[in-house]
Amino acid sequence: MAGAHLRDHRVHVLHPSELTAAETENWQALRQRTGEYGSCLFSPDFAVLAGQSRSDARIGFIYRDDSLVCIFPYHKRASGFARPLGAPFSDYSGPMVVPGKAPDLPGILRLLGLAAYRSGTLLDPGNHFAIPEHARTETNLIRLGNLDPETYIEAQRAAYPKRFKNFRRLERRMEEQFPQLEFRFGPPEPEAYKALLELKSAQFQQSGLIDLTRAKYARDMLDTVARAPQGFMLGLWHKDRLLSGHFGIRIGAKFHPWIAAYQPDLSAFSPGNVLLKRIIAAMPEMELTEYDLSGGDDHYKKYYANASRTIGHIYGASTSLLGRTRQAQNGLWRAAGAHLTGSRANRLRNRVDHGAVCHPRLSERMSDIAYALQNRSVNPAIAE
Repeated sequence: MAGAHLRDHRVHVLHPSELTAAETENWQALRQRTGEYGSCLFSPDFAVLAGQSRSDARIGFIYRDDSLVCIFPYHKRASGFARPLGAPFSDYSGPMVVPGKAPDLPGILRLLGLAAYRSGTLLDPGNHFAIPEHARTETNLIRLGNLDPETYIEAQRAAYPKRFKNFRRLERRMEEQFPQLEFRFGPPEPEAYKALLELKSAQFQQSGLIDLTRAKYARDMLDTVARAPQGFMLGLWHKDRLLSGHFGIRIGAKFHPWIAAYQPDLSAFSPGNVLLKRIIAAMPEMELTEYDLSGGDDHYKKYYANASRTIGHIYGASTSLLGRTRQAQNGLWRAAGAHLTGSRANRLRNRVDHGAVCHPRLSERMSDIAYALQNRSVNPAIAE
């Protein structure tokens, strides 16, 4: 949309804690226009939780002719650079728009007084932002629909017979090793939550990834959700030992896990796969209809998923002075090859971006980059 038309829009920006009942109702109405915005991460509840852990959380409402055409949840940094709300747990991000009626990304940024925005998880169901095919990826969802768990599992087994034959063999071995295997779910109990985060922390440190259980921004978000009614955890237990578990946010009948970990000495049993099968079997009991496995490099997810969402990478800058400065900086990254997936510049920029959404202090971010360069040379394994 041309900049000359931006004057036709009305803007309201607020912290999530300031949401009114009317704004929440309008938000839900926009979400319902397309089922693709049905994720927990597009709900007002999630925004409020993100606001409880971050003072820089913002919600931008954009109206045209008194009609709501865009809701943009984001974190506003001092430089005017915006990042997805809830990062680094923003597996899906906005702006949420009415396709064909909302401004383009530079227009949205200008209206909200932002310099630039980057997201690798933008959901654009109406193709409003015209994300190129090479910048898109698919996520993984489990949607039972009208199927009972047994029928669902059988359908997945029919689609991937060799995989599920192996999964069943590993499951039998695990049941023989742990005859009292127990599946538990519900609000996270302190000791169980602690045990899961300890497992995940060890995994992060071994892989060279940023430890989200220790980085302040990430840990604050995890703890905020763990204390809230929306916090949800499930796992496989043998007596008092957590073997494999998931923790994340649940809103209504939908669950989006953020932390998944298992005992490393049990990797031969593939406990994550065993857990997923138990999860599907228990979804009616847990009153869940959707289990969002999101994206990532865990290829086993696709064997249990029957649905997906398309997310894409997007970058935009406004025409303001700060926006032009950001655009110039992005040009330097591009000249270095950061737009080429898998290149060293691309991996380095991804690590810089991930550090920025995890650590509040510049010294912590620089320390993380130094660690990555020294120990792993910013290789694909640590590129978030």
